[in-house]
Amino acid sequence: MTYREKYFELKNLNNKYLTNNVIKTILMDDGGFNDFLGLLAKFDEAIKDENKLNGYIERIKAGEPYQYVLGYAYFVNSNYKVTPDVLIPRQETEQLAVSVMSTIVKMFGKDPKLTIVDVGTGSGILAIYLKEYFKNSVVIGTDISPKCLRIAGENAAKHNVFVDFRQCNMMDTINEKIDVVISNPPYILNASSVAL
Repeated sequence: MTYREKYFELKNLNNKYLTNNVIKTILMDDGGFNDFLGLLAKFDEAIKDENKLNGYIERIKAGEPYQYVLGYAYFVNSNYKVTPDVLIPRQETEQLAVSVMSTIVKMFGKDPKLTIVDVGTGSGILAIYLKEYFKNSVVIGTDISPKCLRIAGENAAKHNVFVDFRQCNMMDTINEKIDVVISNPPYILNASSVAL
């Protein structure tokens, strides 16, 4: 089966989890394409691993987030490992990252030597993004979960940056002078979303 045939087959399923964006993403993943134009250029070629792709599709159709199925999520034009141990970054997280970066530049200049702390770092995405941009700054990421910190460490290694990840509650182990604190904790929309 070709990518074109699979694309239209999936579009016709009308599954609420298989949105157009998800379909494109899983097809790009199968072919190793960096973007949709790469997929379009090979649209009439055979799918590389149809059994694996079909397994992904069944999991997504059942409601598992496609980022967990693929094992990564995109964030500001790069991808980061995600598992059910960490939250999937939202678009608002990207907006926060860009806003914080711009604010730091306005307040401290383009290459400041700061200590930046990301509280509740999760997958480490915010801390890594800031360390990539502010190379002379010390960036610390804290989280209470060792599973989150393991994923964060893998993401930092993949992006070739050093972030000082620490297991603690909030900032319990921070004794350094802090210049910037950032946090993007999980939130819930309303009280009915909480399982008691």
